[in-house]
Amino acid sequence: MSIDPARFRSDIDHDRYQANIERHTHNGVHFYAIDYPDLPGCMSHGSTREEAIENGIDAFHAWVATAQAMGRAIPEPEFEPILFEEAELPVQHSVAPTYQPRRQRELALAA
Repeated sequence: MSIDPARFRSDIDHDRYQANIERHTHNGVHFYAIDYPDLPGCMSHGSTREEAIENGIDAFHAWVATAQAMGRAIPEPEFEPILFEEAELPVQHSVAPTYQPRRQRELALAA
């Protein structure tokens, strides 16, 4: 049985949310994991970075649709999205840069 990801599309823009992508190896097989720190438990993976991103977007919309169906509020993004170029890093290291919570950055700028 296949699930149609379009069924879970939401009107929330996933580009507003930080996504972390990490390269891993398990039993000699490389894969990429993706998660959204603002949405607890929202994660996916793929054999390639591109597949992980595509699966992550589907997971994002499924997470939002499920939260909405349960009457739960969708958290505003706390982490600033960051664009980056992927670098070859040793396995088990994040390819995403360090991120700073949006509120911490705003407070630092206001000081």
